[in-house]
Amino acid sequence: MRPKSKVLPWPRPKTPPTTVLVGVGWYTEDEWAKVKASAVVARRFEATYAEWVEMAEQALAELRATDIAADESYVKAMKTSASLTASRKARRQARSS
Repeated sequence: MRPKSKVLPWPRPKTPPTTVLVGVGWYTEDEWAKVKASAVVARRFEATYAEWVEMAEQALAELRATDIAADESYVKAMKTSASLTASRKARRQARSS
């Protein structure tokens, strides 16, 4: 007869894993055009809104395939431009100090 193993069983979590909810930045065509126009490096954007939608939908599908609850979170270009402008000003001031 073989002696019993002294290794303890693998501990199991007491609660089921929590679902992760992720909001993916999403734009209407008008908002996307505004964001692209205000971008410092516009060439990093897809050439057209249709190409961007295709890329974004693929990214959402990939997230959802890994059991991440991903959903579109609409972004307003005005808020994006304002926050970018503010951060640029702060960086310039920090460099000049």
